[in-house]
Amino acid sequence: MLVIASLEWFAKDERLAKLFQSIVKKSSVPILGMTSISGFRQLEQKPDLAGCLQFILTEKIPRMDKRNKSVLIIGATSFFGNAVYDLFSREYKSVRGTGFSKAGLRGFDKLDVTSEEEVKNYFSKCPGFDIVIYIAGEADADAAEKGRDRARALNVEAVSIISRHAKDCKFVYISSEYVFDGSSGPYGSHSPARPINYYGLTKLEGEKAALKDFSGALVVRLGALYGYNGPSDKKTSVSKLIAGLENPEPLEADNVQVKHPILLEDAAGTILKLLDYEMSGIYQANGPEGLNKQEMAERIAAVRAEATGRNFSYPIVGIAQTGTAGKPLNTHMVNVDTPRPFNEGIRFLFQKQGLTKGNTL
Repeated sequence: MLVIASLEWFAKDERLAKLFQSIVKKSSVPILGMTSISGFRQLEQKPDLAGCLQFILTEKIPRMDKRNKSVLIIGATSFFGNAVYDLFSREYKSVRGTGFSKAGLRGFDKLDVTSEEEVKNYFSKCPGFDIVIYIAGEADADAAEKGRDRARALNVEAVSIISRHAKDCKFVYISSEYVFDGSSGPYGSHSPARPINYYGLTKLEGEKAALKDFSGALVVRLGALYGYNGPSDKKTSVSKLIAGLENPEPLEADNVQVKHPILLEDAAGTILKLLDYEMSGIYQANGPEGLNKQEMAERIAAVRAEATGRNFSYPIVGIAQTGTAGKPLNTHMVNVDTPRPFNEGIRFLFQKQGLTKGNTL
């Protein structure tokens, strides 16, 4: 790995930036750049360069007593919400979570974010949160296409409802790579957002509502999430591929759409870091590697063999998959953080599940 200090200097000189970009694209060595927050924002204006790099922010993080605050995680029962709740419960003074249909499973508060009356009553009974993180919403692009009213109510309208009753909080809105059309990445946070499906449209409008309705709001766009909280997790592309490797038959996987998968713990850690830096505006985090599902399956099979001693002896076949919603081809985003590579994340996932040699299911 090559580590470069004061990376922002490359953004100040156009000729130097072009030279460095040509070197980066030819290099087989991962390049890690050290830069200030303002330097990162400068580099992000050159997404073709910044998209090839990993970043370490060099500014001093404010004192940790910044975490002596109360946090509300709306949607703590969701796949990502579980991971955020677990991390923030260890790092912040006071953390509460809400859910809806699954609220009772972990003792979370039940809250229907589409009901103005419920939201008003909730914040009347539980006022004064310093930070509110909004992870509730429709996260399935195909489901959003079929149920547009519900998707809009959860991803857009709920933000404005909450803004009327959660006063003076730091609001964090979790958004998606699907705000981009996938035709011309890598994308910086200021790149034109042109969603090609209804889910992406609602996330983009939800971003705008958050930035408009809350002073100093933080929007975090995430790539495809994978990981493990427990056996009741929703199915993801990665978990479906892992399950497919258990079947004694060839595994078919999409070989067209490219994703940049990011581990739950890394995505949650990015939000924690951005709050420590007291950031506002739009930031992005996705995995460092672009992979289609066939390539993911091949990587997972290799890590699985190494971790458990179990080989997958059938072909992994690439196919073009379709769904109700149009899917962007490649939504590679410029990363504000340094999430771990996919193989390392899958290895961590297997360890968390106890799927290692001598302890396999």
